[in-house]
Amino acid sequence: MSSKHTGPVHAVPRFLDTYRSTLRSRDGIEVSIPNIIVAVAVSIALIAGTILGVVWIVPWTQDQAAKSQLGTVQSAEQLYYAQNNDYGSLTELTSKTASSNSTLVGGKDKMAVNATTDGYCVYIKSDHGTSFWATEASTKVLTTNPGTSAGGASCPTTAS
Repeated sequence: MSSKHTGPVHAVPRFLDTYRSTLRSRDGIEVSIPNIIVAVAVSIALIAGTILGVVWIVPWTQDQAAKSQLGTVQSAEQLYYAQNNDYGSLTELTSKTASSNSTLVGGKDKMAVNATTDGYCVYIKSDHGTSFWATEASTKVLTTNPGTSAGGASCPTTAS
C-alpha cells in the first residue's frame, strides 16, 4: 500500500495551535508581581532553612554525640569497677577482655581516660571542636576541665 502524500505529515498543528493561543491570549498563563514575590519568599525560606541546618543543627548534633560517648564511657567505668574493684583506662575499656570478650567502649578517636583505683576522668573532643569532661563524682558533663576527679585522677587536656 503506498501513500499518495509526499510532503511532511502535520499531525501536531492542533496541539501547537492550542498552546500558541493560550500563550498569546490574556486569559492564558498569568505572571504577576504577587506571584513573583511569593516564589522569592519561598525560595528564601528554603535557603534559610538549609543554612540554619548547617550552621546550628550539625554542630549541635556533633556535640550531643560526644556527650553520648562520654555517657557510654561512664557506664563502662561503672561496669568495670563492679567487676574489678578498680576503674579502667581507655585501653582496658576497649580491650576484648574488659567484659566477657566484648569491648565496653568503641572508638578511641578524640577521647582520653585517666583512671586511678578511686576515680577516673574522661575527656572527649566533638567533631565540632568542643571539649567535654566527666568524672566518677557525677553524671554531669562538664565543658571546663575540672583538673582532677574526686578520686584523684588527673583530667586530660587532649586526646591520646
